Amino acid sequence: MALRLTADEERTKANGIHYTPRRLAAYLADQVVNGLKDMRTKDRELSILDPACGEGELLQAVVEAVPSVWRCKLRLLGFDMDEAALDRARNLLASSGVASVDFHADDFLSRVTGVGVSAQMEFLQSDPQAVGVQLEGQFDAVISNPPYVRTQVLGSSAARDLAARFNLTGRVDLYHAFVKAMTLALREGGILGLLTSNRFLSVQSGSSLRDWLTSQFRLRRLVDLGDTKFFAAAVLPAIVVAERTATTSAQNCEFIRVYEVPGMGSPPLRQTRSVLDVLDGSFTGHARANGTYFRVETGRLRTGLDSRTPWALSNADIDGWLARVKSNSACTFADVAKICVGIKTTADSVFVRDDWEALQERERP
Repeated sequence: MALRLTADEERTKANGIHYTPRRLAAYLADQVVNGLKDMRTKDRELSILDPACGEGELLQAVVEAVPSVWRCKLRLLGFDMDEAALDRARNLLASSGVASVDFHADDFLSRVTGVGVSAQMEFLQSDPQAVGVQLEGQFDAVISNPPYVRTQVLGSSAARDLAARFNLTGRVDLYHAFVKAMTLALREGGILGLLTSNRFLSVQSGSSLRDWLTSQFRLRRLVDLGDTKFFAAAVLPAIVVAERTATTSAQNCEFIRVYEVPGMGSPPLRQTRSVLDVLDGSFTGHARANGTYFRVETGRLRTGLDSRTPWALSNADIDGWLARVKSNSACTFADVAKICVGIKTTADSVFVRDDWEALQERERP
């Protein structure tokens, strides 16, 4: 018998809501603050935006991550459609000691007209009092865990509207629109701290987002968190930290990938409270956190010749292995036939079984 979802669970699923765990929020905030330290050249206020702030956990993490002398110079702005979540965010940051904190029960995307052929966006000014601040190019950092809502959940009409407004192609996800909308809010040199699904790294529908990020930002760090299970839902997250600057040059981005493994594997082994503690760019090997083993790989981002190519991790071990495979291969499938789609399956036991023979026996008359 299928379990019925509660009203809150239905709302969470329909709106793609996955609030950020505290440790993950702290890690992302540290990455954003490191970028701010690199760009900050004079003593001035810093404006931080979270366009889908939920209960304010990311903004609070920024407050905790900045040097204490910066705290009184922070101006925080958050948008969310959930009034109850915003009330909790206000309580969380009420005594934070920042210069200002403002939350608005509004749809951030409704403030954006979209992306035209010149790849520029204009924020609506029809009701400036509702927002209270000028948004375009005003923020030193945007930190966000935007909602993940795919085409089939959004509905065809809403998906078509988002695709038209934000120049999206293929299967539309709500976070694609959020990334494009967040871009214009950043001032030149501003820092983007994005926590989102890792699907865009490799799937065809992520090509437009890959192209956007590489053309509008200098990528600083990319972390594929794989199956680390930071979220209760089946979300495989990734972190993107980038500096807002239009560029056509090749990216030189640090890439860290971490996935759970069944055992210790080969050394080195790092014991740690959280696998996030070893994702500083200096470690490759196995880590053990709370009884679980993880394989951590560190290298550089390989983007390919165009956005259709999935993003991959490059380091000496991986590149050497790929070179050996290529040198010992007579040809590839692509050399003999056009590949339209790979084999698709899921972890569902309907598709992945180890008892097919027994199943056939049961089906015989």
